Amino acid sequence: EFMLFDLTRNKKSLHELKMLRPGLTLELKSIVSDATLTSINFQSELLMLTTVQVPILVVSFPKDINQKRLRREPRLKVELMVKLEMESFQTGHLAMVTDL
Repeated sequence: EFMLFDLTRNKKSLHELKMLRPGLTLELKSIVSDATLTSINFQSELLMLTTVQVPILVVSFPKDINQKRLRREPRLKVELMVKLEMESFQTGHLAMVTDL
């Protein structure tokens, strides 16, 4: 019937969030799977914004959800030390590779 979005991690100021009014059509986008970087986006009507304890958006459930998988294969978690050498600068840097 509706969806709730907790905005506590959002960097927007509370003042900017209070400018939102019920009835506005919002374009919502999110990554729903870290492993495959599956993204979704949809339009939805803002039903209510509450900021009593934490900012929460209440939006109508979307009719159409567009989904796109950005990775062909799941992410591989690794921990490999590598030395990056830049020939043009004749320098090297140690780095940790954590994702393939």
